This record gives sequence, C-alpha cells and structure tokens, in this order.
Amino acid sequence: MQHAGKRNNLYYGWIVIRIVFIVLLVAAGISSIPSVLMLQFEEEFGWSRGAVSEALSVRIFLYGLMGSFSASLMAKYGIRRMMLISMSHRHTPDPCLRGL
Repeated sequence: MQHAGKRNNLYYGWIVIRIVFIVLLVAAGISSIPSVLMLQFEEEFGWSRGAVSEALSVRIFLYGLMGSFSASLMAKYGIRRMMLISMSHRHTPDPCLRGL
C-alpha cells in the first residue's frame, strides 16, 4: 500500500542542532554587550575602566563556577524543577539591591 503524502526525510537532530547553534550565537552576542558599552558605563555611573572590568570578570568567574553545580542539580532534581526555581529567584526582589 502506498502512502498518499510525501515522507519527510529530515532528521530531527539537525533541527535541534540548528536551534542550539542560534541560541548559543545569541547568548555570545548578549554576553559581549558590556564590553561594547564600556564607555557608556564609565560616563553614566562615573566608574573607572578597572571597576567595570572587575565587575565583568566577577560575572564571568561566577558563571564558570556555577556551571558544574547547576548541572549536578539539574541531574538530581530535573530540569523543569530547576528552571522553575531559577525563574522564581530571578523575579524575587533582592534586599541587598534595595539597600536593606
């Protein structure tokens, strides 16, 4: 018996690879924005170039440090649960930022 429709021979893994590539490309662009805005940070906040670079260095260090911990937590508790926890922390006001 012949099929009426045409069979799609596109492997689903290639679609996933394309999406991951685009996401990583956008993430790399977003993470390089502070270096593009270095002069604006200096003018707006009155920070020195060293202070801006130090803040960016701390951000990169913490990002690298937390990678292995977040991967182990995702393996233990599941990706959905960890995403919900991280999104709830993202939208919770931080008392340190409010000066309390």
